[in-house]
Amino acid sequence: MTHDSKRSGDVRARLDALSEMPAEWERTVRRWRRLNAKRRTTVRGRIAPDTNTEYLLYQTLVALWPSPRPGRRVDDLPDRAWRDALAERLDCYMLKAAREAKTRTDWTQPDAAYESALSDFTAALLEPADDAPFLVDLARLVSRVAPVGAVNALSSLVLQMTSPGTPDVYQGDELPTFALVDPDNRRPVDYDTRRTLLDALPACETALGNVCNAALKLWVTHRLLCARRTHADLFARGSYRPLAVAGERAAHIASFARSCGAARAITVAPRLIAELVLGDVPPERWWGDTRVELPSDLSARQWRNIFGGTTDTGQTSILVGPVFANLPFAVLLAA
Repeated sequence: MTHDSKRSGDVRARLDALSEMPAEWERTVRRWRRLNAKRRTTVRGRIAPDTNTEYLLYQTLVALWPSPRPGRRVDDLPDRAWRDALAERLDCYMLKAAREAKTRTDWTQPDAAYESALSDFTAALLEPADDAPFLVDLARLVSRVAPVGAVNALSSLVLQMTSPGTPDVYQGDELPTFALVDPDNRRPVDYDTRRTLLDALPACETALGNVCNAALKLWVTHRLLCARRTHADLFARGSYRPLAVAGERAAHIASFARSCGAARAITVAPRLIAELVLGDVPPERWWGDTRVELPSDLSARQWRNIFGGTTDTGQTSILVGPVFANLPFAVLLAA
């Protein structure tokens, strides 16, 4: 990553999820401000941290907090070592954000008292407290937000890798990466872990259905890069054509086709997924009659999904439900 990457893609994808649940997020922030009121202080007659900075801190904690671990309670907390490391990262990030906001402190005239209050508040948030169960509440919210953010991130990856142009993927982003601006985003990439997981992918494909599984992003990246290598002309120079989507969930699907010579590809990716992931309808009933309409030159063909699952043949439209049976996105290549 570089200084210019700012928040990583996975951080932004999870924050996008909050924008899809504004009422719940507003209620949550109000509750957290009440829970943490005693942790705020006063600096020269003004509350520290100020409201906007406190809001940014909550937003950032949601973006960075780990997804629930398999087999553990959703409100299970990370260990002390992880929280201490996060506190150090957040301290640097919030100081930089506060100085660049220039409302209570800045780079040329830093306010040491305000910055100390901000640092103390940040550290205090990461200490569990029975009388102010903020971290438990945070973990519960992240258990809801994380799957939506993961789908957002994977959907963006699929669109990025199959759209016209050269995909711009930072080293290290082959796995979910939750990084802020420098110095956080300058941490070294753990290539040994990525090599080990990459070698193990063929043996664990059947266990990759969980969108919060860290290895899934690596597997999806691998499949997309293999498709780009096998069909280099199609993805490098192929034409682009948006495809119409019809049916009850049409507003939740983006789809387009790439064509070059006899080669064809169709990308189908979800959008605005929170109301489905967080709703009461089971996944197998999400899509109903939602379908991608195929123009004449794309119909009556056989299609192979590079992520496995159903192959559609000889249709004038493609039902979204069957091609999303394994994973909630698809790249179909003409057989």
